[in-house]
Amino acid sequence: MMLGLVRPVILLPGREMEPEQLDVVLRHELVHLRRRDVAYKALLLLTNAVHWFNPLVWLAWVLAMRDMESSCDEAA
Repeated sequence: MMLGLVRPVILLPGREMEPEQLDVVLRHELVHLRRRDVAYKALLLLTNAVHWFNPLVWLAWVLAMRDMESSCDEAA
């Protein structure tokens, strides 16, 4: 998981991982970093907070998160 808008950091689970699995996880998170997905997620969160009553904004949030994750999976 990546957190941080100004100085992003990657958080890893506290358990041991196989080297191949760790490689894929890090590549996935680095794609998020390269694409500035944290900034896009912050913008979507702000939009969702302002328009919390609008079901289309919720749908846009869900679809954007799904597309962001699947495109990073494909790139990794």
